[in-house]
Amino acid sequence: PYWADKRFDTVNPDKEKIMLSKGEATIIDDIKIIYRGSDNRSQFHLDVFVLNFDREMPFVHTIDVDKAKKGFRIAGKDLQLISARKHRVHLWHHKKRLF
Repeated sequence: PYWADKRFDTVNPDKEKIMLSKGEATIIDDIKIIYRGSDNRSQFHLDVFVLNFDREMPFVHTIDVDKAKKGFRIAGKDLQLISARKHRVHLWHHKKRLF
């Protein structure tokens, strides 16, 4: 039921590219991430559900774009921002711990 465009990097199979439209969700292992958009070009918003903890209550994150381009961790997952727009976000999910 939760679909997102996921592509593995052909050069580095330890990372996958995730594209989410506003309101769209993806599941990475035991977490569900929903993109909630960007108010401006400096921050974007994610709702994160830890599925084995509480499936109903999200952890709401407002993330700085400049910091996210260097990489960030959410619920034990290493992510890196490629781009964030008002209605779409592109992220790398690094399967090996980087940060």
